[in-house]
Amino acid sequence: MSTTLVSLESLQYLLQYMDANRRFEIYNRCPSLRDLEKSVPLKIESLVFEERCIVVNDTSYKLGIIQKYIVGETPKYVAERNENGGVFYEMDRYGIMDQLDAWTVTPGDIGIELGGEPWIENEDAYIGTLQHNIQQYELEIAQQLERMPHRNQEARRRDNQPSNYEHFVQITTSKIVHEQEQKTIQRYIHNKKFSEAMKQLAIVLFGGRSSPIYVTEFNFDCEIGVTRLPVGVKFHIEQLMFPGDVATTLDALAPIIQDSSYPLKELCISYLSGDDVNNPIVKAAGVFEIREPLTNVLQTLSTITNPVVHVATSLTNESLEELIAHWIESNRPVGNEYTIHHVSRHYPFHEVDQSNEGHILANLMEDTLKKLKGVPIDEENMIIPMSDETRLKVSYGPFPEFAPYSKWAVKFLTELIEH
Repeated sequence: MSTTLVSLESLQYLLQYMDANRRFEIYNRCPSLRDLEKSVPLKIESLVFEERCIVVNDTSYKLGIIQKYIVGETPKYVAERNENGGVFYEMDRYGIMDQLDAWTVTPGDIGIELGGEPWIENEDAYIGTLQHNIQQYELEIAQQLERMPHRNQEARRRDNQPSNYEHFVQITTSKIVHEQEQKTIQRYIHNKKFSEAMKQLAIVLFGGRSSPIYVTEFNFDCEIGVTRLPVGVKFHIEQLMFPGDVATTLDALAPIIQDSSYPLKELCISYLSGDDVNNPIVKAAGVFEIREPLTNVLQTLSTITNPVVHVATSLTNESLEELIAHWIESNRPVGNEYTIHHVSRHYPFHEVDQSNEGHILANLMEDTLKKLKGVPIDEENMIIPMSDETRLKVSYGPFPEFAPYSKWAVKFLTELIEH
């Protein structure tokens, strides 16, 4: 079998176009090429930060602490945790949670604390979350009898006796290939705390790079807590997504976002509250999306000036008329495009007849647009005059082309009239 040698110059060129995860493999397997790999700008399509996991494109890197029993049979709950990659917090040698450094912010880290009472936009969703939490607590209580070995470990720690098991730090790397999960596991001696291991993982992936890391879609899925990152890392971001408080999260992320990222091409948040709409980063985003369903969509949209907006709400005849009337009265500029994804009033905890609801919505749209003297183009598009120069195009329907994953949506677009 012949071998083709690649010069360092050629490899440096190829690295620019190589998948980020393949580059991480080269870094880990070829120590002599580490400096070269770090010197070439890194490009990532999708980057997600979670509490115990970093997802780069289609590959996740999950960290956990594994317990291996030395004496006796491994309890079922421990075996299940090991099977799922271990626990995502530090444990002492007896297997008891140790959170002393969980909130310690070291240089480079991002720390977000929960301040005040949580803002609730959708009470049904919030109640459903509480009900789910109650079920989890009940399940935890039901498992207490099985966890007697854990209580035994507390006694062993109190009496300074040897532990019954060993701990390992495990990194689980997984990706989906042809609808099948491919997984690799690496285990290390537990000589670093969980927070230190997360820090080391971030350093290996992102640390020591001479230029900003270019990320198309950056999802910071951490509402509270400390995200471990290397000192000096910078990300050039096109699309930013996060579930937490807008002002708090943007302030926390500011040190790691390259100035050239602004204005963001797209900003996606979970909810809007207080004076968020006047935040300069929010106002300047080209596309602005609010994920959680709105209770007062007109009040919210009347304060937003972004050219492209995506929101969700339960549409009614009144809300549609108000939205269209406000759009025309405010003379939205040419090119402004707002998409409203309909969610059932029962969302998300009760079943509804989706097909019947879609039929009702279609009739509702037609009645509303006729009242406003809309001119039909086809079954899913109508035109409403705004001025001598502009018109409002209203598109709607189930799983429409402009919102293929939405069960039903409507889009408003200001167009220039061609004379």
